[in-house]
Amino acid sequence: MRRGQASILIIVLIALGALIVVTASPNFSLTGLSSFQVTPEEQPAIQLPAEEPQIEQQLTMETPQYHISDLVSDCTNITTEGYYNLTQNLTGNQSSGKCVDIQSDNVTLDCLDTYSITGNESGTPKAYGIYTNSNNTIIQNCYVQNYMYGIYLNRSNQSIVFNNIAYNNQQEIFFHTSSNNNLTGNIVNNAQQIGIYLVSSNNNTLTNNTANNNTQYGIFLQSGASNNTITENTVNNNTIYGIILDSSTDSNNITNNTANNNQKGFRFAGANYNNLIDNTASNNTQIGIWLEADNSYNNITNNTANNNTQYGIYLQSNSNNNIITNNTASNNIISGIYFTSSSYNNLTGNTFNNNVQQNGINLASNSNYNNFIGNTANNNTDHGIYADSSNNTMDNNTANSNGQNGISLFNANNTLSNNTMSNNTVLIFTFHPLLLHSIWKLLIPLIQ
Repeated sequence: MRRGQASILIIVLIALGALIVVTASPNFSLTGLSSFQVTPEEQPAIQLPAEEPQIEQQLTMETPQYHISDLVSDCTNITTEGYYNLTQNLTGNQSSGKCVDIQSDNVTLDCLDTYSITGNESGTPKAYGIYTNSNNTIIQNCYVQNYMYGIYLNRSNQSIVFNNIAYNNQQEIFFHTSSNNNLTGNIVNNAQQIGIYLVSSNNNTLTNNTANNNTQYGIFLQSGASNNTITENTVNNNTIYGIILDSSTDSNNITNNTANNNQKGFRFAGANYNNLIDNTASNNTQIGIWLEADNSYNNITNNTANNNTQYGIYLQSNSNNNIITNNTASNNIISGIYFTSSSYNNLTGNTFNNNVQQNGINLASNSNYNNFIGNTANNNTDHGIYADSSNNTMDNNTANSNGQNGISLFNANNTLSNNTMSNNTVLIFTFHPLLLHSIWKLLIPLIQ
């Protein structure tokens, strides 16, 4: 019995010893035990959050070195996505003819409003200041000068060109087959040819850019550049055109731009379904708004074309089916609006006053089937409305105080009704007896 009791006592002592070891050793491994309860007092001793900030800090430190910022100190190719900023001025170009060549998507190039990129010789073939053929590119805060192309986007989509100055390049900013891009807040002056040039590039937005004093054009859309938005840009003092749409450039929205002191403010040639709204084209040395040839279904509304040396608005050579509404073309040296070989246009609510040498509205030969409704043509040196074409309709127009005639007709089959004419030298002048039926509706109220 005593022997049995001794055995039990030994077992109890061993168990107590084990318990003491567990209690005194917080790092004790419980491998093989099915369960283990830790008392609330013991929880702080096994918490791990103190290790986590070190892991997060390591990731934060590694990220800028690879993804966020790479420094550019020389002409180079950019082949990895990320944010790149210049650390000094760059000069010249690589053997490829490009100074900075962006070859990867998702790249931001930032010159920090501090550093410039300068070519050795303007006009060197295929010399590019900044070139990209990648998508989601951002080019910002750069000064680029003396290249053939200052900033060139070639098949680059969904990119942003922001707050750059391109100066004294042949073409300052050039988009070739590049769509859905944003060009905002850039200054492109003193180009040897063109300030902003879009070729076969669609759905781009050009906003708040300045394109002045360029040798040819301020902004040029060509070869199917369509569905672009051009708004609130300034294109003054360019040698030839402020803004030009050429060769099937259709369905563009051109609004709130200023095109003054150019040879011609706006020129359309082969451009259809465009909206030209709320623009100013004044003090140009020839024409404010010129639809040169084969322009149809354009909407020309709420524009101002005053004080131009020749015409405020000029429609020429098959510029048909256009809507011309609520424009002002006054104080121009020759005529407010002039038509030649352009038909089926609708003019409504326009003002053509005080034009110096000729007429408020001038329809030269072969401009037929046009509608003139509710326009004002007062105080012009010659005629308020002059028509050497046929089958035009003139209704509810006002032609007062003109130097010669209110309305002059030199062709047959025009329809006049409800027009107001007073204080003109002659109320209505008609060149040939066969034209009398053109004004019969007007004469009936006068002889009753």
